[in-house]
Amino acid sequence: MTQKEQGKDRKDQGSERPANHVLATAELRQAKLRRTAFPERPRNPIVVVLDGVRQNYNLGAIFRLCDAFLVQRLVICGVPVMLHKRKLVRAAAGTQHWVPWEQADDAAAVVRAAKDAGHWIAAIELTAHSVGLAAMQPRFPAVLVLGGELSGVSENALALVDQAVAIPMLGMANSLNVSTAAAIVLHDLAQRCAVRGESATAG
Repeated sequence: MTQKEQGKDRKDQGSERPANHVLATAELRQAKLRRTAFPERPRNPIVVVLDGVRQNYNLGAIFRLCDAFLVQRLVICGVPVMLHKRKLVRAAAGTQHWVPWEQADDAAAVVRAAKDAGHWIAAIELTAHSVGLAAMQPRFPAVLVLGGELSGVSENALALVDQAVAIPMLGMANSLNVSTAAAIVLHDLAQRCAVRGESATAG
């Protein structure tokens, strides 16, 4: 059987799969770029800044989110980062090797530099003036700032944001885990980026 016939055979087999067929890893990888080409893929104009996020699980989960949404860069501020830590490695699932990232001492300095360069700045934080996702008015390139579970976004960084964003909590808890909150807001930003034709997947 020729290579062309093999490809047609795989396509025919795929069309016979039931709608509830769960894709295997090999099937999911068919739509991916080769590993050598992936670093050159255009990324969404979104930078994630972590302000004092310390837990290795959260760091790993946010690496994975940044990979999922093709975030331009992850900047981890105010904490040492050890990529070999078990909880980080398990949560990141290898994405720590694919996401462009850097460390910085001060989140406020990073945010100030981005603002001076014309970036729109948002923070996920509960303030008296926070808005919901529907009222968020992003411009791109954008910066999303997230604080530690207990400390939140620092006052100096928060003073620089264009909008503080809050996720409604309808139950008894007051807030979400930082990586969960990041997932919700990053999904929204990536969708809006695509609508405006600025997404890495647009066109």
